[in-house]
Amino acid sequence: MLPPISFAKRQMHARPLACFAVFFMFGLILQSALDIPVIIPAALGISALTAGFALRKRNIRADILFMTFALCLGFVRMGLVDLPAPQAEDMYSVEFRGEVVSQPYIKQETGRLIMQFRIDERDGMPDDSTVRLYLRGDEDDLGRIEYGQTLSVFGHIWAADPITNPHEFDFGAYLLEEGMNAYATAKIEDTRILSVHKDMTSLLITVRSRIFERIDALFPENTGVARALLLADRSMLDDDIRDSFSKTGVTHLICISGMHVSVLATAILFLLRRIMDRKHAVAIALSALLVYGVLIGFTASFVRALIMFVIFSWAPIAGYPSDGITRLCCALFVTLLIAPMQIGDGGFILSYSATAGILLLYPALCELFGLTEAIHKKPPANHTLRLIRRFVLYFPQLLCATLSAQIASLPAIIALFGVQPIISVPINLICVPLCMLGYPIALAALLISAISLPLGTLLAHVPEMLFTAFSEIALHGASLPVTGVRIGKYPVILILLHSALILASSQLSRIRISIRKFLPLALIPVAVLSSLFVYISGLGYSIVFLNAEQADCAVIRTEGHTYLVDAGKDYTPAADYLDNECLSLDGIFLSHPDIDHAGGLTEILSVMRPNRIYIPEGWYAVNDISDTVLEGMALAERMNVEIVELRAGDVIGLSRNTKATVYAPAENLLTTDSNALSMVLFVEHEGLTALFTGDIPSEYEPCDLPRADVLKIAHHGARESTSPQLLEDVQPAYAVISVGENKFGHPSEEVLDRLQSIHANILRTDRLGAITISPSDDGLRIDTYLPMEE
Repeated sequence: MLPPISFAKRQMHARPLACFAVFFMFGLILQSALDIPVIIPAALGISALTAGFALRKRNIRADILFMTFALCLGFVRMGLVDLPAPQAEDMYSVEFRGEVVSQPYIKQETGRLIMQFRIDERDGMPDDSTVRLYLRGDEDDLGRIEYGQTLSVFGHIWAADPITNPHEFDFGAYLLEEGMNAYATAKIEDTRILSVHKDMTSLLITVRSRIFERIDALFPENTGVARALLLADRSMLDDDIRDSFSKTGVTHLICISGMHVSVLATAILFLLRRIMDRKHAVAIALSALLVYGVLIGFTASFVRALIMFVIFSWAPIAGYPSDGITRLCCALFVTLLIAPMQIGDGGFILSYSATAGILLLYPALCELFGLTEAIHKKPPANHTLRLIRRFVLYFPQLLCATLSAQIASLPAIIALFGVQPIISVPINLICVPLCMLGYPIALAALLISAISLPLGTLLAHVPEMLFTAFSEIALHGASLPVTGVRIGKYPVILILLHSALILASSQLSRIRISIRKFLPLALIPVAVLSSLFVYISGLGYSIVFLNAEQADCAVIRTEGHTYLVDAGKDYTPAADYLDNECLSLDGIFLSHPDIDHAGGLTEILSVMRPNRIYIPEGWYAVNDISDTVLEGMALAERMNVEIVELRAGDVIGLSRNTKATVYAPAENLLTTDSNALSMVLFVEHEGLTALFTGDIPSEYEPCDLPRADVLKIAHHGARESTSPQLLEDVQPAYAVISVGENKFGHPSEEVLDRLQSIHANILRTDRLGAITISPSDDGLRIDTYLPMEE
C-alpha cells in the first residue's frame, strides 16, 4: 500500500475527529472553487452516512464513508453561505435612515468615524441593506454617534469598485464577507440622531469603553499596545508601531491567541487549585475565559485557543483521551461550521498553521537540537535547581517553538505579506517573555484598579516598562537595513509538498526519528524552489500597464529583469504588484515630475530599493514639483539609489535582448513645463517595440519617431497630445490609454478619432483593468484583467 494511503487509513482509525474536521475543511475549499449545486453533495453525503452506519452495525469499519460525509458536509455548508448582493451602482445625494449596528471608531489617519449601518429606508422607500458608513466632521460631534442609535443621513452610497489589477485588495469582497452591500459617505452636519436603542450589546460596548478609559489611564505611554494586548483592539496603534510589529514578525503577540489563553488559564488555575478541586477550578476558569471572550469579541485565534483549552481540561475529567492534533482539528471544525468564510481569512490561516506547526514540528526540532533528552530528564529534587533547569531550557524550547510556527506558516506569510522577517526569531526570543510577563500583570493591574486605583496604577508601572521595551525592540529591529527575505508565492504543488514534509517530520509519521529529525531541513529547498518558479516565470518578456486610474504606471519584465515606467500616484498599484510577484526592481523611469507619474515613488521605495532611477534632463529646473514627489526623491537619495538624468540619444540596456532608447527631451531643452520635458522612451525586444510618451504635448513631440507595435498614449488621451504626425510616424497596432475617472474629458474625442483613423486597437485601463502585452507565435498577445467587451 502506498505510504500516503497507509498514513491516511492509520489516522482515520486513530484520530477520527481530526480527520473528519480536515475532510470538512477540504469540502469548504473545493466548494469555494467549484460552486457545485448543494443538492449533489447533500445527496452523496446522506448516502455515505447511511451506508456507514449500516456497515457499523455489522462491525465493519466504514471510515472512508464517514470521511466522505464530512467532505460533502463541507460542500453543503459553504454552498449555504448567504452573502449579501453587492450594490450595482452609485447613488448620489440620497437620504437614508437606519441603525448603527457596530461600535463606531475614528480612524486616526483620516479623522473619519467608521461604523456598520443597517438601512431601513432610502429616499422614503423601504430598504434592507447594510453599509459601511464613513462620517467626517468635528471630532466632538463625531463622538456623539453611538451603537444602537437610529440616524437620518444625507449623503452618497457607493458601490465598491471591482479590482482591476493583480494582487489588489478586493474591498467589495471584504464588504460582502462582513455582511455589507456597499459603503456610504456623509458629513456629520448632515446626520441627525432620531432615537437610541439599548440592548445587551450596548451594555457590552459601554463596559468596553470604561475599560478602555482605565487602560488609557494605567498605561499612558503604551495605550495602543495595552489596548491590543488586553482587549484585542488595535485601532489606537500608531502606524510606525504597527509596521514595526509586522516587519519583525511579532504581530501575533498583540493578537489574543493560544499563548495568551494558556498564560491566563494557567494563572487562574494556579490560584484556584489551592482552594478547590480540579473540576470546579476548570469550570470557573472556563467561565472567566468566556467572559473575557465576550469582552474581546471572540476573535478566531481566541476561539481556537478556547476550544482547545476546553477539550484539554475536560477530556481527562470525563475519562476521554485527547491529543493536540485532535484538539486543534475540533476547534477548526467548530469555527468553520459556524463561520465558513473564515477559511479565506489571513488571521485564521496564520493562527491555525502556526499552531499546527508547533504541534507537528516542535518534537522534531527539539530532537534535531539535542533538547529531547534534557527535557525528559528527571528534574532535580532541589527547588532552586529545578527553577534553574527550567530557566536554562526555556529559551531553547522557545526557539524550537518559534521556528516551528514560522516554518509551518511560511506559505501563508508569503502569500499575505510577500516577506519572511529574517529577524523574527531573535526578536521573538526577546519579546515573547517580555509580552507574556507583562500580559498577566497588566490584567491584574486592571482588575486591582477597580478596587484601588492607586494600587492598580502602582502595579501597572511594571507592564508599562515591559511594553515600552517590547515596542522599542520592535522599532529598532524594523529600522535595520535588511529585515526580511522575499520569497516567491508557493504554488499549490509546493504547498502540498510543504505540508507533506511537515507531516512526515511529526510524530504522526512512522519514519525513524534518526531520519525524521532532519526532514524539517528539507523545507528550505522547498522555499528556494518557490522563488525559482517565480524567477523562471519572469525569464520571458512582457509589459504590464497597471490600472493606476488617472495616472501612469507600467511594468516591463524582461529576461529576469524588472523596470517601471512611471510610478503612478501616491497610492500606486505598483507596490503591491511588485511585492506579490516577488520581483526585484532594476530601475524606475520617471517620465516627468507630475504627481500622477512620480507620486507613487515613496510607496514603492517602502517596499523595495531599485538599483537606479532614470529622470529626464531638466527635472530639477521644474519649480512646481509637489511635496509628495520631492519626498520620494529625497527618500531615494537617503537610500543611496543612483539617479540618472537622460536626454535624447541615450540608450539603456534593460537585458541581454532588450534596450530602451530615449527620444526626448531634447538636449539643452529650456523649459519649466514638466509636461514638455516628458521622457519619450522606445523599448525594443527581439523585434517587438513599444513607445512610452509621458505627458508630452504635441509641439514638443520629437520628429521621425520609429514605428512601434504598442503606443502608450500621452497625457491620458488629452487633445493637446498625440498629434496626427506622431501617429503617422509610429503606426501603432495597439494604443494603450492609462486613464481613470476625471473632470478633463480624458480621453478626448479628437484623440480617439485619430486612433480610429489609423485602425489602432484602443486599450483603456479604466475599462479593461491591467493590460498585459507579451510575445506570441503570431505577434502580440493581449491579456486584460477585466473582460473585453464584444
